[in-house]
Amino acid sequence: MFPSVSANWNVTNEKFMDNVSYLNNLALRVSYGSNGNQAIAPYGTLARITNGRYYYQGGASYAFTEQVSSLGNDDLKWESVAGLNLGLDFSVLNKRVSGSVDWYSKHTKNLIFPLSLPSTSGFTTISSNLGM
Repeated sequence: MFPSVSANWNVTNEKFMDNVSYLNNLALRVSYGSNGNQAIAPYGTLARITNGRYYYQGGASYAFTEQVSSLGNDDLKWESVAGLNLGLDFSVLNKRVSGSVDWYSKHTKNLIFPLSLPSTSGFTTISSNLGM
């Protein structure tokens, strides 16, 4: 689950801003949300077996063999990125000058990374989570 929420407050619509003539617009924004990594191939983190050929009575046949073509990781978790955005929108002097100021913060959790394995294992990498 990747939830998100946002809010916007247009301060210039409030009663206490009625006497401020030089400020045409002032709005405060905040948003928070998370999302997952879609850049991983479907079933790319699962163990797979190969399709192999064998010969029986002089003819070639195809079958699934016991040979593993890629390693899976049962402890693998979904990679997620949580982001926070704070913003301020303004316009002054009869809307002659306007702009926005934003502050962003992102935090990646459980980064999926190919971890190198010793060559004696018969495989070069395995998908694993790094970071917290």
